[in-house]
Amino acid sequence: MKFCPGIIALLLVFSLVVQPVAGYAGSNARLVPSGKVSVLHGGKEVSRFRSEMPLPQGILMACNGNCVVQSRDVQMVVHDKAVFALIEDNGQWDLTVNSGRVDFAVRTEGKPISFHTPHDLVQTQRMIVPAGSEGLLRGHIIVEAKTTELGVDQGAMQVLSRNGVDLIQEGHSIVLAQAEMSASPREDGKDARPDAGGFPLSAASAVAGPDMSTIWIAGLTALGILGGAVALSADTHGRPVSPQ
Repeated sequence: MKFCPGIIALLLVFSLVVQPVAGYAGSNARLVPSGKVSVLHGGKEVSRFRSEMPLPQGILMACNGNCVVQSRDVQMVVHDKAVFALIEDNGQWDLTVNSGRVDFAVRTEGKPISFHTPHDLVQTQRMIVPAGSEGLLRGHIIVEAKTTELGVDQGAMQVLSRNGVDLIQEGHSIVLAQAEMSASPREDGKDARPDAGGFPLSAASAVAGPDMSTIWIAGLTALGILGGAVALSADTHGRPVSPQ
């Protein structure tokens, strides 16, 4: 029995992508790039995309041009050159920022955000917004080589970090320094996953389920094979192949 290249490529797509993802809780959030988004693995670009798509869960990415993450309760603007990963689970958002700036707006009745940085883990405990603010808390996080700044632009946010509990009021921020970083293994039940550049994600986010970085990389590779197979099939039947 003869199989055409297009059918073989489709089988690869389904076997490498669809089946492993079936048991993994996804997110309704979408990622909208204004330029290119690079998917990173081991510190290197392994793939890229430019179109709006469902949020890749827990995948380390770098934006070339601003990116917007949109969902019902959260919106984030990931600034140019920022490196980040994001996971939505049943209880919270896990935002990992390797470097760069991310602005965020979150509804107080929505899920809280945990901020994972090279300098510390900061967990949101309580959000307060003034009347007439549409129930939105607005803030930003900026990660540089030696410091992380977490600030509130509208409302107030009570957070827990290695330094204890802080109340960040509107127009203020806290700064986490490189000197506070500990090299010892974490003892708080958090897990460091290579998908997010080695920075800790919540244990709830890291449990069971396939390695999402491997799934996305395999899926993008398989889609590339599919494109090549379709092009080859078109060329075989005497039709021109469009240049990439």
